[in-house]
Amino acid sequence: MVGATGVDDLDLEQEFLVEPETSCVDNLNQLPWEPTFAVDVAAFRVGIRASSAELSDVLQTLLRAHVVEDPETPVNFSVLLAGEQRRSRNTGFHFLYRGSNAHLRTRDPLRLVHGLVGSLSSLAVASTGRFQAVQGVALVGDSGAVIAPMTLREYRARFERRFALRGVRYVDLPWVFLDAARSEIVVPEPVLDLDWSVTDSITDLARAPRPEAPVPAGAYPLCGWAFFGNHELTAAQAVAIAARDTYFSNNDPQQCLSDLAAVVSGVQRIPLGWGEPSTITDPILEVVTNG
Repeated sequence: MVGATGVDDLDLEQEFLVEPETSCVDNLNQLPWEPTFAVDVAAFRVGIRASSAELSDVLQTLLRAHVVEDPETPVNFSVLLAGEQRRSRNTGFHFLYRGSNAHLRTRDPLRLVHGLVGSLSSLAVASTGRFQAVQGVALVGDSGAVIAPMTLREYRARFERRFALRGVRYVDLPWVFLDAARSEIVVPEPVLDLDWSVTDSITDLARAPRPEAPVPAGAYPLCGWAFFGNHELTAAQAVAIAARDTYFSNNDPQQCLSDLAAVVSGVQRIPLGWGEPSTITDPILEVVTNG
């Protein structure tokens, strides 16, 4: 997959998937973890660890067709169930970490596992070059989808409830898959060989107070692209930022850039302030909901 600038947080080194570390890594590593197990997805070897032996067994059963013996594999994903996070203010939430960054938090263990599956499957989907992969967050409502800056994932706890109250959901994937020809964001079906016989075992490990289903697989019309700033960007400015954050999907970057420019110019450009949560959520809600 040929990239523009941006999206530089994935690197293939001796077949391992390497994640950047943040200042949170030491705190995360201090939690009690089961040994890391390895799975092969497309060209990548990925390390996964779980917060209990029971959870690790369930995940290895789910992914059995992809599990390989390689104790040297570094950790890429950490799966943490609520109740196993000591001295945490987030008791009640389950977490999926990518590297040392919280990728997903939810009270539904099935959504947590689907988030892991989607993240792994995305590696295989990205390698096909079918879509442009945008470093950002997709939000889906009844009017379609909006692409927003990755910051909205980093501060997800501040915004997710406000979006959810209006029926807008985060797509639990590490990138936004953009079909530029159709101006749609795509949530692919998982392309992994999975053993879903463990579903009951997942729900037995932790009961959800209410189901939190992920955004279903499918294509969603793109109706807006959000950028930080106090004023609406020109089309040229928006295209430059979008290109910086996009991996192009084939060996013709000029054509990919042209396709991306057509998408960005054809949807609403949404300026986001930075202050109260409403300065982030309200402009997006105006575009992605029917009122």
